[in-house]
Amino acid sequence: MIWMWSLFIRAHKKDLEFSDLYRCSKSDETNRVRQKLQIKWDKQLRSKNKPSLYWALFASFGPELTILYIPYAIRELVLNLLQSYCIVYLVRYFNNDPNTSQWWATWAAVGIVVAAIGNMLIEYLNLVLCNKVGVRIRAACCALIYHNLMHLSHTSLGKTTGSHILNIMSNDINRFDEFALHSRSLFVAPLQAAIVIYLLWSHLRWACLTGMGILVLFIPFQVLMGRMFRRVRQKTAKLTDSRIRLMQEIIAGMRVIKMYAWEQPFAQLVATARKSEMKQIRYSNFLKGVNHAIYYSIIRVIIYACFLTYIFMGEKLSAETTFATIAYFNAMRWSMAKNAPLAITALSELIIVIKRIQNFLLLEEMSGLDEREGKDNEAFISGENEIILGVMENTLNNKENGVFMDKMSVRWNSETTEPTLRDISLSVKPGELLAVVGSVGSGKSSLLMSILNEISLVSGRVVVRGRVSYAPQESWAFIASVRQNILFGSQYNEEKYNRVVKACALDTDFKLMPFGDKTLVGERGLALSGGQKARLNLARALYHSADIYLLDDPLSAVDTHVAKHIYQKCCVEYLKDKATILVTHQIQFLKDAQQILVLNDGECVAIGSYTQLKERGIDLMAYHRQTDGPNDSRSVKRRSSVTPSIVSIITEGSDVTDVWEPIEVGEQEVKAELKMIGSVETTVYMDYIKAGAGPLLVVLTILFIINSQVIYQGSDYWLRLWSVLLVTNEMSKNPDEVDQTFNIIIYTSLIIGLFVSALLSTICFYIMCMRSSVNLYNRIFCALLRSPIHLFESSPIGNRRILNRFSKDTGIADELLPSVAFEFIIDLSFIIGSLVLNAIVSWFLIFPAILLLILVFICRYFYIRAARDIKPRSPVYSHVNTTLCGLTSIRAFGAQHMFERQFEVHQNDNTSTYFLFVCTSRALGVLTDTICIVYLSAVIVYIMTSSDGIPVGNIGLLLTSAITLTSLSQSCVRLSADTESYMTAVERVLEYTAIKPEAELESTPDRIPPKDWPQMGEIVFKDMSLQYNESPHK
Repeated sequence: MIWMWSLFIRAHKKDLEFSDLYRCSKSDETNRVRQKLQIKWDKQLRSKNKPSLYWALFASFGPELTILYIPYAIRELVLNLLQSYCIVYLVRYFNNDPNTSQWWATWAAVGIVVAAIGNMLIEYLNLVLCNKVGVRIRAACCALIYHNLMHLSHTSLGKTTGSHILNIMSNDINRFDEFALHSRSLFVAPLQAAIVIYLLWSHLRWACLTGMGILVLFIPFQVLMGRMFRRVRQKTAKLTDSRIRLMQEIIAGMRVIKMYAWEQPFAQLVATARKSEMKQIRYSNFLKGVNHAIYYSIIRVIIYACFLTYIFMGEKLSAETTFATIAYFNAMRWSMAKNAPLAITALSELIIVIKRIQNFLLLEEMSGLDEREGKDNEAFISGENEIILGVMENTLNNKENGVFMDKMSVRWNSETTEPTLRDISLSVKPGELLAVVGSVGSGKSSLLMSILNEISLVSGRVVVRGRVSYAPQESWAFIASVRQNILFGSQYNEEKYNRVVKACALDTDFKLMPFGDKTLVGERGLALSGGQKARLNLARALYHSADIYLLDDPLSAVDTHVAKHIYQKCCVEYLKDKATILVTHQIQFLKDAQQILVLNDGECVAIGSYTQLKERGIDLMAYHRQTDGPNDSRSVKRRSSVTPSIVSIITEGSDVTDVWEPIEVGEQEVKAELKMIGSVETTVYMDYIKAGAGPLLVVLTILFIINSQVIYQGSDYWLRLWSVLLVTNEMSKNPDEVDQTFNIIIYTSLIIGLFVSALLSTICFYIMCMRSSVNLYNRIFCALLRSPIHLFESSPIGNRRILNRFSKDTGIADELLPSVAFEFIIDLSFIIGSLVLNAIVSWFLIFPAILLLILVFICRYFYIRAARDIKPRSPVYSHVNTTLCGLTSIRAFGAQHMFERQFEVHQNDNTSTYFLFVCTSRALGVLTDTICIVYLSAVIVYIMTSSDGIPVGNIGLLLTSAITLTSLSQSCVRLSADTESYMTAVERVLEYTAIKPEAELESTPDRIPPKDWPQMGEIVFKDMSLQYNESPHK
């Protein structure tokens, strides 16, 4: 608590940086928890039965979670019920029960405070430990998913999508935290119900079974709700995956969409996907609303049922019976009425999540990746039909480096019937250059994938001996400097680096870049052209020390003179002693190749030297003409991916300034994503409300919330008046004057009104939130379609910021914000209602109530500053997106372990910040509960010192209200902070709606061109100058 308070003070003085936070503990490190789960999962895979991730998770983390149920049971079964028993004893004492004494009444008053202190200490320590277990499970599952992702075969990659994987790791995995927190109630709540029956038996007899019967019926109702939640969650997850995948494709292809004016058709596609998704989300939120309404009225319904049964049994209610029933059932309010239903819901959703993770973990993996990772090893692939030529046998015996194929046939996945490549035979030895040509779709890239073991071998034989380096056709870069992208984990050697840069014609580009080769590229850096991206990938392949170089069409995105330079300097000179396979459409460069492989429709048309093919009458230009056109057109097919930095594990080496830099420049720092500081402005809340409701709906929602709270507190006040009448009549020896029927009718009306008001308030509030979510999404999507193209050019397909607005932030606005905001509003109304009721009963308590509110808001002020700075910001999901975009390159360079270690670094940072955020929330709970305990002590002192002038009904009402405040205050403050935190998602969405749009899609009436326009095509440039974004050199 002390160290957390010091963090609050530090956050108040300055914005917290990542260096101010605490590191992940050894026991929570991702590598350790993943290995723990990996051992159990491997055991399941080796078992004869079907593998079960449920049992693997239980065996790994079940014992440490189960042991935490013990202190929670002590709190719920001992301390909570002891506190209720002390309240009943005080009511009996002030009701002049001859079996009570002032001595024990004093100890009962002390017991209420001691039990509250014990509750506070056990609860928050237990919550922190449960959160810790949940975080471990989440980290272990994420790491296991990432590890399997590295080994997925292309067949498996075709069965899943990047959005599906990211959705599991960003959204679904959070269900482990929820289950770890609420699962305790599944075991403790039934025991607590049995003890309460025993304690209430002396007061209500058989009538107490009525209330318990309602609770028992409430459990299967929650089971039914859980099943409905599970079905809705399953459908919502699939629809969200589909929408996010669609948005990812739209963001990646925004330039093409704008050039062809396809905004409206794609907007219709998104609208259709969003409509289907919102249908399920509305249904889910409706179920949540019903749950909220039942939760806030269930205890009152149970108490009402007990009293009604008790009166129908011919008994007379007394103050002791009334407040004993209220006290004991209030003690069950959290565990039985809230946490148990939440646990059932969490369990239902967790079952779906575990199935989704298990299905992913059971996908087919590639073989041999771990064995050849980062080694000068021999990758050997063979099919069922092995036919080895004499030449091949001699080559195998000599153990010569190179690539050797004999009647090889491959296909991309097992579902395709026809092989992608058929009966391919070739050999490429050191010092040889094999050029591969063919029309689009002939299998050129598939040939390279077969060498990399990325596609399945059907028949024949492939031998790859030596280290392999690979330049993919699809450009790929991570967020780091240009130099770090080229080094890719290798040590920096100045002479070698300069040779590679000049060979790839990057030295001129470095002079134009604002920070030379230290310029950042990617999401938070400079946007490279298509040719620069291709040459950067080529430079990475060349710098990597290897025996075999696979170059997949590196010349297609560059100009003719640059292509000639690259071919001569890279393929002919730099790689003259290496085994090189070059896929290209540049026929004019093929005379220097030792061999040329001509492919058509997956078959070898011819193989031999340029002269040999000419002699055989092979027209190479015929295959060139079958391509899609000039280089610039085909370059559109290239995809570029930008990704978070892996600087922490890439060794840059020497800091020597490169010889070709004419200007001394510093190293560019990675731009941090804009971080909101301070509180969310009121205008954001107003914009959110306006987006979802007009004045009528807002007024109705407020009125229903106020009405439900007035009825809730009014039912307690009516019980207080009822009990006062009963005590007065008992003292006057004339109890028949109390009209029990009238009181029951009034109390029945109040309970019915409470449930109806609570239901109407939830319906109105959720309708408003759903409308806001839909309208805000439409606004940001329309703003995105009309945004200038430079917004996307600075962050192409890997730009997680734009996609996060449509995935994570949208998910928060759709599902998390409505429920959290409604809980906050209801808890706040409970607190205000309880304080007002206590002040009505005794105006002396106004002063400690005001002090309570002031201190609680001071605590909230300090908490908000720290909580917003501590929010997890580790680029875990961006790193996953990095891996998905460059998976083939990562595996080709044997860099799986490097990326896994970096994932563990990001995950550890995420774990430490998230766990620290949890600790700040629990520290806030300790502070607010301490303040509330002081208020509770003040109420007890007031009761004990003013017993002669306080009716016994007022005593029970004051005590139960004060104890309710203790449990609600910290929850209210935490929910207010969570609401503000979730409102930052709305703030970020609104920020994108403010982007200045392009010109309108259609011309204004006075500027409509003639119907026969354009009559001719013409583009005129006059005195035009261009520069890179953010370039300091004008």
